Amino acid sequence: MGIIISEAHSVLKPSNKIKVNNFRGMRYIDNIPIPHAFNGSHAYNLTPKTGLLVITNLSTEYFFSEMTIYDLFKIIRATRNTKWKGSYIREVITCRYCGGSGKSDWISNITKLPVTYDPSNRLSYRRASNVYYKCNDTGYYLTRAYLRKPVETICKKCAGTGLHFVNQENLTKADLHNV
Repeated sequence: MGIIISEAHSVLKPSNKIKVNNFRGMRYIDNIPIPHAFNGSHAYNLTPKTGLLVITNLSTEYFFSEMTIYDLFKIIRATRNTKWKGSYIREVITCRYCGGSGKSDWISNITKLPVTYDPSNRLSYRRASNVYYKCNDTGYYLTRAYLRKPVETICKKCAGTGLHFVNQENLTKADLHNV
């Protein structure tokens, strides 16, 4: 099912349901200070934490305290919603060339014009045979867009991830079969 029920994340993201079954990227962090949601008297609490940063299919990043990559895959395969403490971190900037979809077609390849953001384009991320790509600059394990039509191709600027911080040169294939 891949839905995590958590406390309200912040003033900006009050919903407590986080869909992680179709995530775009993840990164395990160990004892690194990360910002947490607005806490009344001060905006950010930078205490060192261990857990998993997950970029969902809507390009929203959450932090799950004490979660491992193995735990995330168990939650994705679970038949029920899972309770876990999650914190909203930020909205991740999407690629301006594909509008966050990770895909392009022959028209956008020829015109090279920026594509406007469309949330419906950002829902087609699939993990095929547990093939992931690792961003060497940031340490994120990323998924690429799922191509549905024969005329679609992977966006060359973001390497099919739909994320602004990814370039083709800093991606390598990563195997996560053992988790």
